[in-house]
Amino acid sequence: MRSQPHIHIANFERRILWPLNFAYCAVALHYLWHHAWVLGIAIFVLSLGVGAIGQGLPHRKHETLSELARGAILAGGPEGDLSLEDGRALSGACLGTIILVDLTTLIILWHEGWRWYWILLALAAIWPLFLVVFLSLAIGPLNILRVFWRRRRTE
Repeated sequence: MRSQPHIHIANFERRILWPLNFAYCAVALHYLWHHAWVLGIAIFVLSLGVGAIGQGLPHRKHETLSELARGAILAGGPEGDLSLEDGRALSGACLGTIILVDLTTLIILWHEGWRWYWILLALAAIWPLFLVVFLSLAIGPLNILRVFWRRRRTE
């Protein structure tokens, strides 16, 4: 029997990793269509990193290759507190995703001919932007407000 993932981990997989994997494939096909062969193949290879991040989530670690190929998304489990293993896996997946998107952005902007200082500025802007996106999509704005409200009431 497969384990039921925490609701935040299931949301992260469903709302962030799957669309990101689709976006990587679409961008790679775009560059292959415009005869940028090396860049298109590099982005396809980087899309495997999205799959590796998803496979590193706790509920996917013990799945066989055929189960992973089916790609079934489990419904999220209870909305209680995250366990230590789930919290570490989710934060590691967020960090890995940000680093992967940063690397992809660097490669694409370098290929497009941007100057180095604009590339560094774009890379620096990705970190806070993605943290806000991850928090709002995976956890949800109402849950974030509940956590801050609980902390304020207990102080």
